[in-house]
Amino acid sequence: CMASSGVGNLHFLESNMDKYVYCDILKKNLKASATKLGIENNFVFYQDNDPKHSSYLIREWCLYNCPKTIKPPAQSPDINVIENLWNKLEKEVRKHEISNKEDLKKALKEEWEKISPNYTKKLVESMSNRLREVIRNKGLPTRY
Repeated sequence: CMASSGVGNLHFLESNMDKYVYCDILKKNLKASATKLGIENNFVFYQDNDPKHSSYLIREWCLYNCPKTIKPPAQSPDINVIENLWNKLEKEVRKHEISNKEDLKKALKEEWEKISPNYTKKLVESMSNRLREVIRNKGLPTRY
């Protein structure tokens, strides 16, 4: 996860993600990441419409554990700023010499920790422009 104050915990999956794995990730990392970012009781949780994100299990967990949640409408354009963060992370990790899974994890951790709060703040502050462009394009794809 990320906020304008930086990045949260990076979690590695050892299996395919389903709603149960996702719920476990939230339980282990969401509040810990919010604390790390200095936003314990003052954050709004955003996720896309992936079926595991919108399952009853996750909606119920969020109801009790993060009451401030943005619910994107069906067929909403993907303007989540974390996509930009993933792209930046991928570009930086590709600069490493990686020959196995452990090398990859090490590179990911190293580059994740290098992501500056200035970068994440810039992404978060871009949301108003992203939303204006969605409105201007009447929900059709944007440059984001």
